Amino acid sequence: MNALQPLPPPKFRPRSRSRSQSADQRRQKAQHTLAFEIGVKLGVNAVLALVAGVTLIRLIPHTAAQQAKLNELKTEVTAAQHRVDTLQTDFNRYFDPQQTQQLMQEQTNQIGENQLKIILVDPLNRLNE
Repeated sequence: MNALQPLPPPKFRPRSRSRSQSADQRRQKAQHTLAFEIGVKLGVNAVLALVAGVTLIRLIPHTAAQQAKLNELKTEVTAAQHRVDTLQTDFNRYFDPQQTQQLMQEQTNQIGENQLKIILVDPLNRLNE
């Protein structure tokens, strides 16, 4: 009774085909789901890229019009700045106390007491008259 008895052989269950097929099916389903998800992402990104491209193309004429307006305004600003510079120079000249006498002579056609008025006459015109 106490004799050694042989051990029973290990019970191996060979994998049944149904289990390996279901694992393969699950793996395949997961791959299909992942492929579908990637396809949807690519589709959405493609639509977004198309919308962005169309929007940019539609903005080109508007941008060109804005650029033309900007160039026109820059030209006007340059002209106005030139006029402001001229007026600033005249303003400084009119309020310069050292040039007061000269300005009065220019604007009233009067000459100072110590100056002589010189009138140039064309000698050819004088002979014809």
